[in-house]
Parts: sequence; C-alpha cells; structure tokens
Amino acid sequence: MDNWLTLLGSIVIGGLMLVNFMNYQADLGKHTYSHSLDLVLQETAIEVVEMVERDMWKIGRGVGQPAFAIYDNNIISFYADLENDGVIDTVRYYLSGTSEATRTPNPNDRILYRVVNGVNEFEWAVGVTAFQIKFYDANNDTTSNLYKARALEVSMSFESTIPYDEEYASYSWRERITPPNLLSL
Repeated sequence: MDNWLTLLGSIVIGGLMLVNFMNYQADLGKHTYSHSLDLVLQETAIEVVEMVERDMWKIGRGVGQPAFAIYDNNIISFYADLENDGVIDTVRYYLSGTSEATRTPNPNDRILYRVVNGVNEFEWAVGVTAFQIKFYDANNDTTSNLYKARALEVSMSFESTIPYDEEYASYSWRERITPPNLLSL
C-alpha cells in the first residue's frame, strides 16, 4: 500500500511540475514575442524620429523670414537649405488619416509623409499614430504666430502595426527643438 501512495504522490508531483513548466514556456513565449514587437517598434520609430529631428534643426537655414510656410494640425511646411548648397528647399511633413494606412491591421496608425520641393520622398507606414507640434516664442510662451516662433516641441506617438493578444506595443517621443536659424530672426 505504501508503494502505491508513493507512486501516486510521484505522479501528482510530476504532473504539477509538468504543468508549471508548460505555463513557464507559454509565458516565456508571450514575453519574447511582446518584447520583439516593442524592439521592432522602437527601432523603426527611432529612424523616423532621427529624420524629423534632423530636418527640424535646419528650419530657416539660409532663409530670411518667414521660415514657416504653413502649420495646421498634422501638417507643417517650412523653408530650409537642407543640403547647405545655397538652394532653399520647401519641406512638408503631414500625417494621413487612419483610412489611408490600410496595409496594416492596426486601426489607429497613419502614414507620415515627408515632401521636399513637391516630391514625396518618404512615406512611413510604420505605426505613427500622432504627430503634433507646439511653437514657442522668445519668452518660452506658446504661440500660434509663426513669425514669432523661436522653438518648437515635436511630439510623436507610435503603435506596432500588428497586435499580440489584441494589444499593440506603443512608443512616444517628444523633444523641444530650438533651430539656431530661428533665434536670429
């Protein structure tokens, strides 16, 4: 009888260990996939952010006033000598509606466009969900007067283009940029 109890106890303990190991494997798989989505999103977002940041630092380079052509919600257009070659470029960033980003299953993502001199140079359909800009004057007060703008704060939000367990990885970036060329205007 003692052998049967030992055998039964061993089976129960072995079964519990097996269930725990299987749960561990499932959690590890979920964590690995979720972490991979986060990593891919961040790497992609950093590429977009670096391009936006590089362009924004050049606002007004080689240009007298006005440095900005237009700003309206998700659209900014400005003048800058991007290549430092004496040619003034017109740069426009704008965010599409959610209906245009149909290549991804994420219903919230949009396409960020970068247009230089009327030529669409980049379309980022990488999960951009928000693109916002605030302008600051010489007193660090927010302003809507683009002639008085001396600094800008760019905010972008991203979500992964595919979900895991119906959740999207998210990433946000915000930076205040003071283009040297705006200070001299």
